[in-house]
Amino acid sequence: MRDRAAFKFPGIGIGNCEVSTPKKDARRRVADSTEQETTLTTRVDEARARAEANFRKEERAKDGAKAMMEYEANIRLVREKTERLKALRLAKEAADKRAVTSSSLAFRATKKS
Repeated sequence: MRDRAAFKFPGIGIGNCEVSTPKKDARRRVADSTEQETTLTTRVDEARARAEANFRKEERAKDGAKAMMEYEANIRLVREKTERLKALRLAKEAADKRAVTSSSLAFRATKKS
């Protein structure tokens, strides 16, 4: 008798006490599909988050490299300006020294005469 019941009702068999109905199967499919959707959306969200994190990391690296280049360019400009100003200062000091020595020589020459 049990064998015939198994053929009539697919959910009932030897050692199987649970009766499978279309509603229960539908609920299981919905539960499985929502679980799969949750898993898929979680994987997609994780992948998107990783991609965005990598993008931000690359952007920070590019910005850092750009900032370093600007910093080094500014240092180079300051050095060049400092060298130019130093050369002008030394030239002015040398000219002032020559003017003082020539004026003192002229002063001495007029005093002796």
